[in-house]
Amino acid sequence: PLDEDDLAADVIFAQELCLTTGITSYQDVNTRGRKRVMGYYKALDSLKARAFMLYTIEKTNDINTSLNDLFVYKGPWLSLGGDKFLLDGQPPTSYTYEPHPGPSWDLPTWDPDTLEKVVKQLHRAGHQIAFHCMGDHAIDLALDIIEAAQADSFRLDHRHRLEHCMIPSSDAIVRMKELGVVVSLQPSTIYSSALFYLGFWGQERASRFMPMRSLLDRGIPVALGTDYPTIPNIAPKYTLWTATTRMSETGHFLGFPERVSIQEALYAQTMGSAYAAFEEDIKGSIEVGKYADMVVWSDDMYSIPVNKIKDLYVISTIVAGIVYNNPNVGIEHYYEKNESQGFELKQNYPNPFSEQTNIAFEVPKPSHVQINILNNNGQFVKRVMDKILHQGKHKIVFDASQLASGIYFIQMKTERFTETKEMYIVK
Repeated sequence: PLDEDDLAADVIFAQELCLTTGITSYQDVNTRGRKRVMGYYKALDSLKARAFMLYTIEKTNDINTSLNDLFVYKGPWLSLGGDKFLLDGQPPTSYTYEPHPGPSWDLPTWDPDTLEKVVKQLHRAGHQIAFHCMGDHAIDLALDIIEAAQADSFRLDHRHRLEHCMIPSSDAIVRMKELGVVVSLQPSTIYSSALFYLGFWGQERASRFMPMRSLLDRGIPVALGTDYPTIPNIAPKYTLWTATTRMSETGHFLGFPERVSIQEALYAQTMGSAYAAFEEDIKGSIEVGKYADMVVWSDDMYSIPVNKIKDLYVISTIVAGIVYNNPNVGIEHYYEKNESQGFELKQNYPNPFSEQTNIAFEVPKPSHVQINILNNNGQFVKRVMDKILHQGKHKIVFDASQLASGIYFIQMKTERFTETKEMYIVK
């Protein structure tokens, strides 16, 4: 067990990682134990990135700690906004309506009656409450509890949160809007774990996976984060890239129709996350009257091809007007080298087309190259090329005479590079 001084040292140690990856604020919505909260307070004078906490309620006596020993607090560098409940586990123990191959699928972490009683207490006290809910049954349980708390003591702007919200039903999305909840998503889980989720939930449930497009279209506030260190990629660039592509590190797609634009993703990462912590008046955008917190990236996210977003690196991180240039680390440790530099998939031409189109691409060194055709859902349709090519520019003619009209994707894959382009078949 760690004491408060150990935990404070850990918080201080983490500051450099935040700055080097482009993080000006982070939300620890699983702050377990009073000692961990106190560790943050002991580190307060050494914070370089702003921290927001939600205290984890794991058993009923944690309620007394939250209500009597701690207090909801909002400061410029550290805030405690309320509480967090875990209603299920990761996919192997996710709480779902239909079975999955994990050890538990039909048991919530909390007894629903007990959960309702303790949440009502915290809700009456004005706390913001977050619910870890992966499975569809866990999501509905969280919504039932929020609805019961509102019926007991109505609050106009509670901003209770659903963390992860992996496989909600369409009915659940309607209820989220009606109940005024905020949904906190972590798209980079697709980058690292797409096949893991498919293995537990199957294709039908995975088609509902993290439905950001559907949530935004319904007008539900969405915040984006990473779930680090459960997910190994803390850098925001992976969150943004995966929100726009829905592609894994291995080239697999998950919930492709739920992709969003880079503008929508960046807004959810910044203003959406600020809103989720009641901080939109001081954070989330660059404007007069807000904190001088911002990040200078190596290129313009709005103008580069989407597939290049994950290759960006941070030039400077600015927090409270203090500029950190490559803070305390060498540049080689500061960002991942772009090992795919020089590979390029060009836009096919003509596009749109009816029968044939040209696919051109460039290879900077001898490489094993695959050219695949995917449908609008990101599913494999046809492999056009699978061979080792020499360095240089290449072009192939793709015959689409056997394909129906619609939107398709050309995918170029090598050992360390994946890029896609949209193509349109019109007949």
